[in-house]
Amino acid sequence: MQPKGWLGPWISESGVTPDLLQEPGHVYLLDWCHDDQPVWFSTRHGRILSVPYPQEVNDIPAIVTRQTTAPEFAAVIIDQFEEMRRQSQHQPLVMGMALHPYIVGQAHRVRHLRRALTRIAATRYALWLTMPGEIARFPRDPGTAHCSDDRGDLGLPATTNRGSEDRPHRGCAIALHPTSDRRRAERG
Repeated sequence: MQPKGWLGPWISESGVTPDLLQEPGHVYLLDWCHDDQPVWFSTRHGRILSVPYPQEVNDIPAIVTRQTTAPEFAAVIIDQFEEMRRQSQHQPLVMGMALHPYIVGQAHRVRHLRRALTRIAATRYALWLTMPGEIARFPRDPGTAHCSDDRGDLGLPATTNRGSEDRPHRGCAIALHPTSDRRRAERG
């Protein structure tokens, strides 16, 4: 199976990386910490979707670099989620979290992560809990640069599918970025 998405080593790339990824068939990349919505990048031979990468809700810079405690990191996740959920009443948004098992998965930290994720899961009826590859599967309008409405024309569907039930929502998606090894290409 050919990779469909890319997260570069240390989320870095050159000016031609989007071109080099799009040409063999990658459809999205995760190397940009920008808007809270997916954005199309133009390439030499088409386009590639940039799914937002979380720099702040990321356990490496938070816990390792800034020495944020596990309870503080859980509070960051919860505060980010609650504010983005409020803002998503007006437009679809993506809230990413970069979680590494060797950091936040440690026994003394995981209970705090569990508390934050339980808080998010309590509102799952109104969310699309997903992965970046799923977000990249939804773009339909080549002329649209940003998600523009509740229907999710660029990257967020209007319903969440849970087996036999579909529930409408206003567009807050949680994109979990599994980045236990940044050097691997994500398969979509």
